[in-house]
Amino acid sequence: FLSFFLKPPPPPPSQLFAGHETTGTTIARLLRELDSRPGLVKKLREEQDRCVAEFGQSLSPMAMAQMRLADATISEALRTWPIVNGVFRAALRDLEVKTEAGGRFRVPEG
Repeated sequence: FLSFFLKPPPPPPSQLFAGHETTGTTIARLLRELDSRPGLVKKLREEQDRCVAEFGQSLSPMAMAQMRLADATISEALRTWPIVNGVFRAALRDLEVKTEAGGRFRVPEG
């Protein structure tokens, strides 16, 4: 009976679903890229087989550090298909920025 009251409350929905959209989008885009590159998939499987032979089935940090092609493939997918494809900001007031060459660059408000 007391165990019911000692359990922590369930997390709010925002914690349950945080990141699912970005993770799902990244995986979908990565799979799209892999589908068009069977040679890369073969190399990734070979890399994975080497890591499993050396470190076993667990995905330890040391094993992951050896999977350089997998890391590069994910990084390239994120570079070519960014989750946030722009940063949308507006200047609060007119600005004038000096350049290294001694010129000036005007950033208008808005």
